[in-house]
Amino acid sequence: MRGRFELIATTVICLIMVIVFSFPAISFSKYSKSVDGSADLVRFVVLKKESLGPFIKGDHDKTVRSIGLAALKKKSKAIKEKIKSEIKEEFPEIRIDHEFSLFPGFIGEVAKDRFESLKKYAEKNEFLIAENVKLRILSRTPSEFSDMIGANFLWNKNLTGKNITVALIDTGIDYTHPDLGNCSSIGAECRVIDGYDFVNDDSDPMDDNGHGTHCAGIIGANGTVKGVAPSVEFLAVKVCNESGSCHLVDIIAGLDWSVSHGADIISMSIGGFDFCKGNDGYSLLSKITNDIVQLGIPVIVAAGNDAGIGRIGSPGDAFDVITVGAYDDSFNDVADFSSRGPSMFGRFDPDLIAPGVNINSTFPNSAYELMDGTSMATPFVTGCVALMLEMNSSMDVDEIRARLIHNAEDIGAAWFEQGGGLINVSKSVENKLYSEIDDDVAWELNVLPGMNYSTNLLLRNGFNESLNVSFLIGNLTSAEGSIFQGQFELPSSITLNSSEEREVEIKVSVFDSNVPGTYGGYLILNQSNGFVQRIPVVITIPLVGNGKISSRGYVEDFLLYRIIGLNATSVELLLNWSSPSDDLDLLLYSSDGVLIAESSKANTTNETIVFENPRFFSYWVGIYFFNASSPVDFDLSVSFRGNLSIEPNLVKINIKDNETKNVSFTLKSSGTFENLTININALRENTYEFVNGTIRSNESLLAWRSSNSSAELNRTQWIEATLVWTNFSNDLDLEIVCSNGSDWVSTDYSSIHFNPLNMLSFESIWVPIRYYAKECEELGINIINNGDTDESFELNVTTGGFFDDAGVKVTPEFVQTLFPSDVINISVVFNGSEIDGEEEYLLAVFEGKNELSHAVVKVHVESVQNISNQTNVTDSSDNDSGSGGGGGGSSIRKSTGSKSGAELNNESSKIVAEKLKSSETVSSLSYGKQLRKRMKEKEEFVFQLDVGKKKEMHKILVSRIEKTRATIIIHSVPITVTLNVGQFMKFDLNKDGFYDLFVWLNNIYYENKEVELSLKNIHEPVSKVSKHKKSTKKEPLHSVSGMLVAPSSIEHKESPKGSFYLAVLLFGAIIILTVYLLRKRYTKF
Repeated sequence: MRGRFELIATTVICLIMVIVFSFPAISFSKYSKSVDGSADLVRFVVLKKESLGPFIKGDHDKTVRSIGLAALKKKSKAIKEKIKSEIKEEFPEIRIDHEFSLFPGFIGEVAKDRFESLKKYAEKNEFLIAENVKLRILSRTPSEFSDMIGANFLWNKNLTGKNITVALIDTGIDYTHPDLGNCSSIGAECRVIDGYDFVNDDSDPMDDNGHGTHCAGIIGANGTVKGVAPSVEFLAVKVCNESGSCHLVDIIAGLDWSVSHGADIISMSIGGFDFCKGNDGYSLLSKITNDIVQLGIPVIVAAGNDAGIGRIGSPGDAFDVITVGAYDDSFNDVADFSSRGPSMFGRFDPDLIAPGVNINSTFPNSAYELMDGTSMATPFVTGCVALMLEMNSSMDVDEIRARLIHNAEDIGAAWFEQGGGLINVSKSVENKLYSEIDDDVAWELNVLPGMNYSTNLLLRNGFNESLNVSFLIGNLTSAEGSIFQGQFELPSSITLNSSEEREVEIKVSVFDSNVPGTYGGYLILNQSNGFVQRIPVVITIPLVGNGKISSRGYVEDFLLYRIIGLNATSVELLLNWSSPSDDLDLLLYSSDGVLIAESSKANTTNETIVFENPRFFSYWVGIYFFNASSPVDFDLSVSFRGNLSIEPNLVKINIKDNETKNVSFTLKSSGTFENLTININALRENTYEFVNGTIRSNESLLAWRSSNSSAELNRTQWIEATLVWTNFSNDLDLEIVCSNGSDWVSTDYSSIHFNPLNMLSFESIWVPIRYYAKECEELGINIINNGDTDESFELNVTTGGFFDDAGVKVTPEFVQTLFPSDVINISVVFNGSEIDGEEEYLLAVFEGKNELSHAVVKVHVESVQNISNQTNVTDSSDNDSGSGGGGGGSSIRKSTGSKSGAELNNESSKIVAEKLKSSETVSSLSYGKQLRKRMKEKEEFVFQLDVGKKKEMHKILVSRIEKTRATIIIHSVPITVTLNVGQFMKFDLNKDGFYDLFVWLNNIYYENKEVELSLKNIHEPVSKVSKHKKSTKKEPLHSVSGMLVAPSSIEHKESPKGSFYLAVLLFGAIIILTVYLLRKRYTKF
């Protein structure tokens, strides 16, 4: 049941390969047949780069349908016309077959010998272009599973999917089937109300294969077979032909058509695995489906039938879709063919499982058939989502996904096989305790051994009575069977009043003794009313430095390991196993997921990769079991080779306020070096710069260049850019660009939204740029104005990296000559009185003064002068279910209660709470740390601001809340300001010429008379940043999205009511999503 590996060498096919799952053998041809039958033409799809971008997320009331398609179509049309004009000018012979309604692009044809030139032109001009690929697609009756999946409970409430429209992207639907409407054609009076055949380019989506009709029956048949939601209406979107062959361009066109024709849900039993791109969620098809979810439309996708570990298909690997594996009820287990997770890189997948073996459903010509596959499991979930939306049409896509995953039934399978578990839609709607962790459905961590990490678990009690929730963390295990070694810290239990929402801090300490791998398990919530939720936790442990990983795998498995090396001029990988009849392949990916090297020999017992001049500190190593007759044991040896090395290369220090600590390192060399400089630097913000200007309509502007900045590019680790303007109908985009000396070229980083639709004049991006700092002569920030008029803008650029710190001394600071036989002892002294909270340091050796480092060590220092009250640590050996502990290798430390504020920086924020008065709680806000606070009107919040060694008490009051703005008073200055949603202010609270506090109004919940504020402890010179501003006094706040305020008798005019109404609920969600996508993909180190 497991097919052979098809490793496609070309980058284009790597990008777009879409394999559908039902058939054990997969065949494809490189070129599609053109419309006129000529084999000399190549069919292709072209889209604007980052075609949709992050959109509306977390508010079902503000979906693309309720806001309106007009704005989206208007922008898409303008972009399409621009693309067509530019391409036609260079390639006049191109034939355009189909223009998308919503997506900014089209399908076309060009001669084979011109396609490569077209592809290069598109890449240079920032278009996404993909050559078409021809591929092949991926059973008791559904009603017999209704008790198992919980559908009967909702049927008994007369919920059957009424007024819900499901778009089925498949082989079409036989709308004449008596169980699917028995109509002679599609139309408003039939079950299939509309559709389109993208294979034959006509309006008759009749199924000539059977796969789509079978899936439609599971979703909503009503006759001999009864589907999960027997009253739904269908959009039949035919993208696969009679033999089950599908084309990427047709799938994309079908998705575009589905959104524009009002789909409430999209169901896709198609997808595939691509070893070149991997399943990192960034393939073209994955990005498009994810964009659709962000429009507020749930997309349900099959996990795939590739069976192996790490083989989740695309677009099932997209971040926000619901990915479904197959359940075999005969064995109460995951079906043997169902693709397993995790997805790259250490991501939780599949989301859940549903019945997928021996499913009897509708088939063309009034027939019924038994079929197996994740293709059959997917429509079960689609039907359940339809029932949920009928029950509560305001339920947003995030809540639907979280409720389904967290309330699924545990069948006893591994986390990477069953995901959340077997779907139970009745529990998903009956259990009114809503939960999310780390602003997502799962806590996914790429960690370092010996370090501590934390996040927040959000709980909202929707029951009419109080609820006690106790916590349990079981063992976290890897796919290879290793047990996670670490310690979790969380409360034993909490009590929530009716309608109460609270955040609970969860901490984990990662022990040094872990075997490298990706570990997963569940945080279990035992509720006093009998419900149980399971929150997925996935932790990836890297191999740091040189070492060996020994494990085993089965045929079709794809195992992935993260490796980290700080002192290397080359990376050498050696994979060994015993029998030449077994065939294993070795792949090396960059830290951001690009395949950069591979070794796939036959008839051997080893594979080797040597990669020279590595650009990153960390990489991912993939091992694919191409052929194996039985479990194969292997050894993976990793060697980071370099001329200079420092040991140890990863250090963690706990230091008290009144002590100093001396840490010793050794510097060695395999060559001769002269004039070596040794530095110890702290990671922190470095420069803050503002750029004001005007950009012309339909033009781009290089608004910021590193060569004109005070930023030291060779030490810069990240750039954060925020762009604001006035008229959101002028759609501005933001991108990071790189200069190679003669030309500016695009990087992989941009912030692109359809601003006329989301009604926000704001773009923001956070970028880890160490790779580009090495590769580019300079970096720039480019602004694009897609609007019809000129627009004034303000660009805020912050850079950060490793820079000098007065609290740390290194000896020696200079080595004149270092020979191969020499060993230099390095002493680093940390002064606890100068360290507040957590700090990251880099010990680096430079050759000369201006070169990049040749050898580095990461040092994590944590101040321990402030410790919250906690109970004693419980060893793993003493844990039992009654104590809230886990077994095996992880232990749990129980805290007395939750914190008062929510952390925005999961890796380093520490918000310490202690009781003040009965009505007040004080939170400590140390330098560089942030918290998010939800406050009611007239509520006062007390916080302690750490400024150096001084600790100042301040009070902030929300005096008035309106629909789009709030008035805030800081008593300690005093000062009163009014902020619109999405605006911020900076305050010089102690009047020393430096801004101390950053306050951002994230959101307003007007019906509850509540606001959500973000507070951050900063230290910025007033004169440096304010001199770039047009005005800082008496300027109406509605004119910009950020203000800089020094204490005085400044008064601010009230901003008028207007177009910011929708921004109230949308702004916070979009910003969270932008940071989420960036941080999920890139690992800061």
